[in-house]
Amino acid sequence: MKAAAFLAALLLSTPAHAGLMSLNLCTDQFALAFQSAGQKPLGVSFVAADKALSLYVDRIGDTPQLRGTPEEIVLYKPDLVLMGQGQNPPLQAWLKAREIPIAALGSANSIADAQQQLREFSTIWGKQSEAEALIAAQESAIQAAKFARPLRVAVYYARGFSDAGGTLFDEIIRRLGGVNIGAESGGQGMRYLSLESLVALKPDLLIVPQYDYGTTTTGEAMTSHPAFAAIGAEVVHIPGSYFTCPHLALAPLVQAIGAGGQAAQKRIEP
Repeated sequence: MKAAAFLAALLLSTPAHAGLMSLNLCTDQFALAFQSAGQKPLGVSFVAADKALSLYVDRIGDTPQLRGTPEEIVLYKPDLVLMGQGQNPPLQAWLKAREIPIAALGSANSIADAQQQLREFSTIWGKQSEAEALIAAQESAIQAAKFARPLRVAVYYARGFSDAGGTLFDEIIRRLGGVNIGAESGGQGMRYLSLESLVALKPDLLIVPQYDYGTTTTGEAMTSHPAFAAIGAEVVHIPGSYFTCPHLALAPLVQAIGAGGQAAQKRIEP
């Protein structure tokens, strides 16, 4: 059975108030975003408390932060465990052997993927209307953030990796009216872009995730290199937490990119 069909069948048989446990950073965000006073997760992963990665650190409160061990599962007795697809296969096999339901979150390689997964997981809490309102806000944000003219754009991660074709950020760039220079030479998924290649591709706008760990990532350091500075590209630093679960952060993410696009346009105009 396909993942989406399995999840739909699971949700039909699982009450919205079921005790659930999240062991994945993105599903943690769903659990914390859709929780209410009388409906909180039994636990979230310990990474949910990392301010550099998590959108909702302030919503954790006294919710247990878990390592995802069988002992914790035995202790808390969840009705449903949220995980990432392919995450910890031995634990998933252990859960299945004990007939403990799992809802596995797959990769979101497009805006449609992210929004569909948002709809599916909001159903667990009976918060479909909230999810639809969030999706409507995302679509409005995309329309409002569109570039005034085509811009050459790249997302630049630590160690020099960038989005090629078939990724969520490739579609975001295209939906905003930009050209994803990471996809110009073909290929799907992630690709390595050396500083020399990046300079040669002449971006107008560079999107760099920023993680507040008190250190500078390779991607951040590259943007201050004299060779890159000579291009005159606009660099927009976006909180790393927007990248870990863009299903929920899509609106502020595209707003930040749109603001960077406006600044890039001013650089280009005579």
